[in-house]
Amino acid sequence: MFNGYHYQDLLTALLAVDVLLGTTSRLHVETSWQPADLFDDVTTYHISGVVRRIQLKHFENLIPFPSQSLTSDRRGMRLDKIVQSILESRSSYEGDPNDLEFRIITDSLDPEDGRLLSFLRPEVDLESLIPKGSTTLYRLDIERLSQSDPGSVEELVLPRRRRGQDLRDVIARAGISDDDLKWVGERLVLEVGFPRMSHDLRNPGAAELVLLNQLEESVGAGLPPNQHRSPTDVAALLIYAAEAARSQGGELTRDWLLEVTGLRSDLGAVHEPTMVEPHSEVIRSETLSELAEVVAECAMQSRPLIVHAGPGQGKSWLSERFVDEARDRGWHVAYHVCYVSADDSLLEVRVTPETVIGSLQASFQKFRGSSDNDQPPIFAANVEGLNKLLASARDTMPDKRILLVVDGLDHVQRVVSASRELAHRDSEVVNHLSQIELPPNASLLVFSQRIHELRVLEDIGAELWELPPLSLEETTEYVGKQGLIDPVPIPYGAVPIAHAIHQKARGNALYTRYLSSELQTKSKDPSEWSTLLSLIQDSSGTIADYYEYISAGTNSAQIVAQYLSVLEFGISSQELKDLAPTVQNTVESALSALKPVLRFDSNHERFRYHHESFARFYGAQMLTEQIKAINREKAAWLGSLGFLHDDRANRYLVRSLGQSENLEGIKDLEILRC
Repeated sequence: MFNGYHYQDLLTALLAVDVLLGTTSRLHVETSWQPADLFDDVTTYHISGVVRRIQLKHFENLIPFPSQSLTSDRRGMRLDKIVQSILESRSSYEGDPNDLEFRIITDSLDPEDGRLLSFLRPEVDLESLIPKGSTTLYRLDIERLSQSDPGSVEELVLPRRRRGQDLRDVIARAGISDDDLKWVGERLVLEVGFPRMSHDLRNPGAAELVLLNQLEESVGAGLPPNQHRSPTDVAALLIYAAEAARSQGGELTRDWLLEVTGLRSDLGAVHEPTMVEPHSEVIRSETLSELAEVVAECAMQSRPLIVHAGPGQGKSWLSERFVDEARDRGWHVAYHVCYVSADDSLLEVRVTPETVIGSLQASFQKFRGSSDNDQPPIFAANVEGLNKLLASARDTMPDKRILLVVDGLDHVQRVVSASRELAHRDSEVVNHLSQIELPPNASLLVFSQRIHELRVLEDIGAELWELPPLSLEETTEYVGKQGLIDPVPIPYGAVPIAHAIHQKARGNALYTRYLSSELQTKSKDPSEWSTLLSLIQDSSGTIADYYEYISAGTNSAQIVAQYLSVLEFGISSQELKDLAPTVQNTVESALSALKPVLRFDSNHERFRYHHESFARFYGAQMLTEQIKAINREKAAWLGSLGFLHDDRANRYLVRSLGQSENLEGIKDLEILRC
């Protein structure tokens, strides 16, 4: 008896996989529709509208399906009671009764009794409930069961006591009408040959193997982003959920199953950040239109497109704005950003190949077919799955342009190399992107600084496009939005300071911002601005000139800038004094000098650098030992805040200990975590 329950739980777990896959919307266990309901073991609601009610029968010994099971009450399957239960379910069902199907499932062998087989009709067109299963399905042969059928010569000649009771006798005594019998015959299925179980997922039998294979091949258990959820663990939890539902008579929903199993259903996708600052944004309409034309040409040839630009040129702003515009044009756009800021809680997650591909793939999940045939695992993020979904999307919307957008690839290697957690393979994002099979009228659009890894995309025919600098008109508008000049439209030639900033910044958006802030910080007298600009040397013609200038005035500004470049988080002036006692007397003046390149969090009264190019510039000026020394001071200061009491200590202390190569400190923290 208990083995029968265990078998029911195992098969319920297998049917619950369809709930995870989305092909079954609901699954009820031990839910009766009427008294003496013989099909209350499992009821599934398929997205096609079919409502399937199931009776599960387990045989302790592997034997052919016995005819006595349907002619006697020994196993609760006597055919007349089966038929009556089906008719009562039809009466109690509030929906369209033609959506109902009733299925008896057993793990016996195919029937061998000739008399039983004479009343059954094999159904080769019906699908087994076992994926790729080798079960046999039968329907009732209604004509043979009908009392009007004359039967065989043997049945007409031999008395009933000699030939034994058959299905016709059972039905005849029940007084079931021919119409009802016909209706039942069209909806009742006997499925035999279900796989046997071993009761041990570690040493699986045929039934357990079906479940484990489904979880790996169709669900994606054990594969990123669910690489920590093995098929065996997930199977055990599904069986547990089935047992709980059976004991209480409950419903297995997708949300509940995801909660029980711990599976991620989002493919590891991360949210699309908003980095554009509307109050200071300059809409680069001409640049956006030009880029749209280039993207369209690449899409017609199914080629990738690489948008190159230097630090602070406005790649991320342009990528975000272009994605918005492309969606407004009706394109189907998948978008992933590899880098937001150094204090982003998803900093290391964003740069892994699985996250990049998963974020793109998630946008196409709705194009996953309803059939399991040749479908990628539903919760697994990989290029193969993305390629299948892209092909399906193209078939579904043949005239719609498809665009995959990835911003910030130049940050990947830097984040990986600074991480204790990420393996070398996590820097192979570009290799994964190069394996994407772009369908017709589709393109991969990459925004990045020049890095050698992009050669992989160039080798497969990627087009290169250089992001143009801000025009004088755009610089003037941007300077106005920074508050340096009157933002009211005026003849651009009448704003000499905008022209001077444009020449100094050479159309670099970030440099333009810094210069505007520099002038506002140093003087309120516009007549002095040109002189202030002339103090900044044009040694490289890049934003590095400004970083060199603002820290060159005093030694303390240089040192504080180096400290800030190593900090991934915001810090107040007093906290900075505590962290770096050697410069505590000059912190205020140093922060004042660095103010144009800092971002201030008024809620916490904390400073941090505005753009990651700051950290790269000052980090490159320091020796490895200098960086380690600052990380040691950073780790000591974070430790003083309390690992369990300060959010910055909790997030960055372990990393800081690793960066300073303090392995003993890490071990102590690991013990504390436990």
